[in-house]
Amino acid sequence: MSEAQREVLNSIMEQQYKRFIHDVAEVRKKSEDDVKAILDAAPQLMEDYKEGGWVTGIMYESALVDKLKEEFNKGRTKEAKLKRPLRSVGWRKYTRVRAKTLALQGKSCIAIIRAGGAITLGKNGNGTCGSDSFIETVRTAIDSDFVKAVVIRVDSPGGVSLAADVMWHELKALSKKKPVIASMADVAASGGYYLAMACDKIVAEELTLTGSIGVVTAKLSLKDLFDRIGFVRENISIGKYAELEVDNRPFTEAEEEYFAQGAQYAYKSFVSKAAESRGMTYEEMNQLAQGRVWTGLQAKERGLVDEIGGLNLAIRLAKEKANIKDPGRILELRSRRGFGGLVGLLRSSAAYSEGLPAMNLGDLGKPELLMMTDYDGTDVNPVQRHLAGKVFNSAANFLDIQSLRQLLNMTFRS
Repeated sequence: MSEAQREVLNSIMEQQYKRFIHDVAEVRKKSEDDVKAILDAAPQLMEDYKEGGWVTGIMYESALVDKLKEEFNKGRTKEAKLKRPLRSVGWRKYTRVRAKTLALQGKSCIAIIRAGGAITLGKNGNGTCGSDSFIETVRTAIDSDFVKAVVIRVDSPGGVSLAADVMWHELKALSKKKPVIASMADVAASGGYYLAMACDKIVAEELTLTGSIGVVTAKLSLKDLFDRIGFVRENISIGKYAELEVDNRPFTEAEEEYFAQGAQYAYKSFVSKAAESRGMTYEEMNQLAQGRVWTGLQAKERGLVDEIGGLNLAIRLAKEKANIKDPGRILELRSRRGFGGLVGLLRSSAAYSEGLPAMNLGDLGKPELLMMTDYDGTDVNPVQRHLAGKVFNSAANFLDIQSLRQLLNMTFRS
């Protein structure tokens, strides 16, 4: 491990350790020295943690469920309460809660666009963020009068530099027409930071891994392996650099110089755009770049991000910048094909976990969806009618009839 890499990893680890110590001390009402002492002591027995006030109690899951039954179940006796299933609020009831109940209904829309996974050229794939899919989504936000501001939720370690650049260009075009706020999740580094720097403001979590303003490129030479196994391949080419990326030999001196020049050009372009975005000179940004990874808190101290916070803060900043006075409506835009509407929401853990309604891009042009701002709350929501049709059309091939009937009864019943 190089000294530079060791410095970065130690810096990140120290930041995470400090945050953990602080949070545990705050929650358990202990001093930070007490937390450090228990970590170093590392007791083996759970009773030690209870006696020290680090946990509230010790019991198996079944005992915990019984305790909850005693407290919340109805019944005249303890035995009667324990015989009944634990009273809880099922997912079905949550689906019936209307947006206006939570003061989330308004005529103005803030769109959430996700950039998650490795950045690649083309369409979205399994765990990748495709440039074509992302650009399609951004252009829909640009053209829609329904969307007043956009939050880009970035959770990406980077990827293909060309893909990141064309996505950055599209975000710059969006930011000229509507407020755009970047919200960094766990990782927004390299190409992930490239996207964020196109936005009006950047919000990061304290322990977000970001920065990594640099370029990594390499060529793999398998010549020694091929020689060892007796594999021979000949290259036929025309042009000085036509064999630049062949894997059966290393670079020539001319190819190595050409390859290095390409990497330097990409790096200078990245640093220049980052410097312009953050109001710094090239030299100032270069001191923070060079591939260095920073935590969100470190990035805030160095001017690489604007605020420390999560998605809710980013949404609030977007509302303020767009001068939205009503509660606003949060809508996730996505371009991924296949399941859309309700089934798409069920299959998307990210959308489900944050409670964001998920729609395909084509839905924004549907009159039924645009009607939801005029919906008076009676009868069946027009969006539900629209999604019901989409469920029948796109899910019938994947769900048996009984499962589909249960799904519709659970979700679309008023």
